[in-house]
Amino acid sequence: GCRVKSYRLFSYDSVKMDDMQRQEASSVPEDMKLFAGPYGLRRTFFATRYFPDSPYLIDVVDGQLVLKDELSGRVIANVEYPPAPKYYSYTFDDGTRYRDVVPMVWDHVAFITAFRYCQYWGAKQECQFCDINSNARQLKKAGKRALSAPFKQIDQVAQVMETIYKEQTDPDYRLTMFIISGGTILKTLDGKTEDEFYLGYLRAVREVVPHRVTCVIQTGPKPKDIMRQYRDLGMDAHNSNMEVWDQRLFNIINPGKSRVVGWENWVRTTCDAVEILGEGAVNP
Repeated sequence: GCRVKSYRLFSYDSVKMDDMQRQEASSVPEDMKLFAGPYGLRRTFFATRYFPDSPYLIDVVDGQLVLKDELSGRVIANVEYPPAPKYYSYTFDDGTRYRDVVPMVWDHVAFITAFRYCQYWGAKQECQFCDINSNARQLKKAGKRALSAPFKQIDQVAQVMETIYKEQTDPDYRLTMFIISGGTILKTLDGKTEDEFYLGYLRAVREVVPHRVTCVIQTGPKPKDIMRQYRDLGMDAHNSNMEVWDQRLFNIINPGKSRVVGWENWVRTTCDAVEILGEGAVNP
């Protein structure tokens, strides 16, 4: 009855789906909460990273879901899987599941992966630790058509977001934020530039979700005039993920971003965005 892992952007796993012995990719929870136990832990969210060789095991002890040290059998904390929202059972006429269009994470956040791939292709362009493209390829190989499609249909995204906003009224699970994310578009996608593409999703969602719900968009850095367009359409915060601060490492780890944008431009443009969005609303 929990939210099953959506593989919404990256895999976050230490093994490929082909190497999973029990098809865990179709059953592992999206996230979990650890709390109480011998340390009296506060309730804390953890996103699931599947690692078969982990020394930690989630098990049932005296009817309670717990996290254990598998070697000693010692209980570390109680565990809770957040329940799947009602809309996870809905499907469109074409068979696409609502949950595959927009999954929920951390109880209150809707995650929209607008573009499943990244146009920084291959070893000479891709960020060295990023698995966005390989994750999409393994989803396609596993037959997860809706998850591996290059981009989401805007009308379906808007319909799911409207459903989430209207139906999830319980204070413990109501929508407080949505994230629009995806890979870099260097040229065009579906006949649109990167900004035309992502602004289209922002515009469509803002027509059905009011401004009381925070919007975060994750793309490369944008000049001030473009950032104003995003802000004026309803973006509250921006993440231009530069991956690593150190300039030397940036050039090594992010060959595509280094060549196309450059460390100095990335840092300068990210700092400039604070003038448009304000303190605390820009994250690198």
